[in-house]
Amino acid sequence: MINLIKNIFGDIFILYKNFFHFNLSKVVIYLVAILYTIILFIPFGIVFWIIYYYLLNSGWLYSIWANLWILIPSMLLVIIWLFILIIAFSYNYVLLTKMNLNYINWKKLKLWKNEYFNFKLFWVFFKTFFLNILILLFPFVVGFILMTILVLSFWWVLEAQKISSSWVLNSFSISSIIILIISIIWFIYLIYKTLFVTTILVDESKWKDFKRPMYYIKKSFKLTSGFKIFFRFVVTAILVVIISLPFSIPLNYFSYNNDRLSNYIEYKVNPDSFSENDFYYIEWLKNEFDWQDLVKLSKTLNKNIKYRMLLEVLNFLFIYGLFEMFIVSFYKRELLWKKRKKIKTLEEKLDIEVEKVEKKLKTKKKTTAKKTTKKVEKKEESKPVKRGRGRPKKTDK
Repeated sequence: MINLIKNIFGDIFILYKNFFHFNLSKVVIYLVAILYTIILFIPFGIVFWIIYYYLLNSGWLYSIWANLWILIPSMLLVIIWLFILIIAFSYNYVLLTKMNLNYINWKKLKLWKNEYFNFKLFWVFFKTFFLNILILLFPFVVGFILMTILVLSFWWVLEAQKISSSWVLNSFSISSIIILIISIIWFIYLIYKTLFVTTILVDESKWKDFKRPMYYIKKSFKLTSGFKIFFRFVVTAILVVIISLPFSIPLNYFSYNNDRLSNYIEYKVNPDSFSENDFYYIEWLKNEFDWQDLVKLSKTLNKNIKYRMLLEVLNFLFIYGLFEMFIVSFYKRELLWKKRKKIKTLEEKLDIEVEKVEKKLKTKKKTTAKKTTKKVEKKEESKPVKRGRGRPKKTDK
């Protein structure tokens, strides 16, 4: 375990050792991912612009919301569009993985030699990632089906609401909470099991020989099997998260405060922009900021925005790409090491078996050789002695 932590943090240190190359590569990778996102956004953007322009001007927009036959396909189109944009931007993970694999092998990948426009790789990644998303959504689909069955068993929504509002500990509330907890735990489990899919794709494909998306997902499930590996992953992941805390905590703090300040100032300037549903949130903001001057609050907001921008830059320079290196390092140092260990043990077992067979063959050869020599000796002994015919020859004296 200690050796694994040392190796992983040693691989992470390589990133900061190649600080300039690492950050320059990240900038190019980030821009390429944005380019893919824009390219795939254009066809959907044209479709949405046509729908908005023609339906809004002709007054058909309200009929979309009135007609479910038009509303449902429109919502599906929006969901598919969001999925495609997420996958397109996630291609940066493939490029970072290739760069990190080169770093682990003590090679510095040249800036123009990454697979930015390998469209075959992008298509395989697209299909694999899309299938991965569907697998991750599966627990919530099952949970939704179970919740629907539960609501129907309690005589539809109104009856379920009456039961849940009547007392706290009731069968409907407890059952729904259990379904929700199981769905969340199942979802986290699937995230862990499919976390190394892209790394396996990048490592095994060699940018030419691609396999079916299900192969990489099955391989990730197989490599992550076992509680010991899961425990090692959790411990090392917690340690990596602790490294990022000096940047993430201040960044989250300023972003949270900025949101609250901007919402309060917006409410003061334009109160009609908030609906009745935001009543409690606005009252909470009033209790916090009403006693302060609005001009001072706007100044502090501007300062906080600058601090947040600085922290975003620092986070990009020092943290962005760190978790990708952690995944690659854990894959190389733990998952593949376990596989190599199994292969070694199998090879050792085979060598032992081969040695046993060779020994048996040698002993058999020795026994057969002894038997053959004994048989030859017996045959020679059993042969009759030949005697010469006629008188014996005279000897010279």
